[in-house]
Amino acid sequence: IEDIEQMKSLILKNRQSIQQLEVELASILSGNNMNDSNLQSISDRLADITEAKNQQHIELIKHQNLINTLENELGYKMTDLNKMSEKYGLNKTVLTDITEMLLVLDKDLAILEQSLVADYNRKKEKELHLGDVEKDFYAKRGKVHEMEEQVTVERRNISQSNFLVNELKEKLQDIRFKVISIKERLQIEFNTSLDSVIQIERSLVPLDELEEEQEKLKRKIDHFGEVNTLAIEAYQEMKERFDTISQQKNDILNAKKSLIKTIDEIEKVATQKYLETFEVVNMHFKRVFTRLFSEDDTCEIVMEDPENPLESGIEIIARPKGKRPKTLSQLSGGEKTLTAIALLFSLYLYKPAPFCIFDEVDAPLDDSNIEKFNRIVKEFSRESQFIIITHNKATMASVDVLYGVFMQEMGVSEVAAVDFRDYEHLDTVAEGQFLN
Repeated sequence: IEDIEQMKSLILKNRQSIQQLEVELASILSGNNMNDSNLQSISDRLADITEAKNQQHIELIKHQNLINTLENELGYKMTDLNKMSEKYGLNKTVLTDITEMLLVLDKDLAILEQSLVADYNRKKEKELHLGDVEKDFYAKRGKVHEMEEQVTVERRNISQSNFLVNELKEKLQDIRFKVISIKERLQIEFNTSLDSVIQIERSLVPLDELEEEQEKLKRKIDHFGEVNTLAIEAYQEMKERFDTISQQKNDILNAKKSLIKTIDEIEKVATQKYLETFEVVNMHFKRVFTRLFSEDDTCEIVMEDPENPLESGIEIIARPKGKRPKTLSQLSGGEKTLTAIALLFSLYLYKPAPFCIFDEVDAPLDDSNIEKFNRIVKEFSRESQFIIITHNKATMASVDVLYGVFMQEMGVSEVAAVDFRDYEHLDTVAEGQFLN
């Protein structure tokens, strides 16, 4: 802050010095007794004053910049001071809380000290009776040793008994395995059970006869062959598979019926729509064809297979006046073009489109046919917008807007547009600009 005040006082002194110099300059300039020598000295003095003024001005700007810098630093310092003040207040609050906590801890420590003193007194009382307790402890410990020796003897006896029991269990298990083996052998070799053998009374038949009878029964059993124990499971699997396949077959047959029914309905509706569209397009084709040719000319669109309209081919018949061509290939180029245009406009009349594009369709036409083509395009342009690519002047003269594509520089195409709707005398412009 002191530096700022010093800078401000220095700036003030510089300003006062500048003002004083300006006053001297004014007094010198206002004098009447001026000659060449005085004028030269005044000029020199003026240059010195100007240089001093500029130098003072530079110093003034430096001091002002320095003042601004110091003021900014002062602002930063004040901001830091405010933050430190807030932090100091927060730390003071925390210190107060810690002081209160220490007071509480001091109280708890005093209580713990009192409790410790009481426990220490009780310890001394217990130590006085420790001798009697030790005697009683050693006496009871001797009894415990005697009881532990008895427990050890009893454990040894129990271990020997468990060993004998385990041996008996193993023997019992071996006997059970043997019994199971005998049961399986009786079942496999003699197809009988152990219970039935036990119930049979012992006979006095010699062993040789019994062995012979045994061999006969074994051969008889072997003659039957092996029994397929998995036959039932295989049957169940095959039955489930058969049921699944049968269900899938029924689903496929039902889907086939439904699909055939849907196809028949679609073909019925499609045939009806196709015949209706065919009749409307044929009617439009005849009307447009007579307008492009003459009222005496005839045309028609015929299906090659009327019994199957959806699969049938289409034949276009066009007979201009004085001709009876069998195919369209026998017509001239202009007649083919007009026939194709008539077919396109017949389709357009059935379902009009917002845009129609023709690419040099008028090239094969002569002047009279071009006039017919332009007239019908002009009529249909009320409902749709036609874009025609042409080199024919008559067609250019009949349009509303003409776009010309040209190449002023090699490889750079440009477009120039002329809107004839802006001209009041369109016919005059067309005759003078395009037909000449």
